[in-house]
Amino acid sequence: KKNALAYQKVVAEHGSLDAYIWSFVRNTPIVNHRTTYRECPSSTPLSEAMSTSLKQYGFTFVGPTICYAYMQAAGLVDDHEENVCVGYNSILMTYIMQVATLHKACPLGTSHMISGGHEPSGFFLDKS
Repeated sequence: KKNALAYQKVVAEHGSLDAYIWSFVRNTPIVNHRTTYRECPSSTPLSEAMSTSLKQYGFTFVGPTICYAYMQAAGLVDDHEENVCVGYNSILMTYIMQVATLHKACPLGTSHMISGGHEPSGFFLDKS
């Protein structure tokens, strides 16, 4: 219940959860050029800022590590290793263009793709 109420506050202020979440990266995925998975942090100053902001709205279970994992899963942050995939750069550019196009064209934004087509994302809901 707490997260559902917090979701309503975000939507009232930002129009959608999608718009709010993507505002942390200025609507553009952050591409980190990792050479090994060991370079991936468990959280970043950006995920800490997202966590703090979400908590101010009343969300629970949204620490910096969870926020960073969500940012990776939703495509806000790309931490894929460059040297693992043949054609990584061309695939990456195609991905960035598709996300940017979908985000601008889709009335629901892009976070609905992660949550199965509906906002609010099940990730943020709890049974409290």
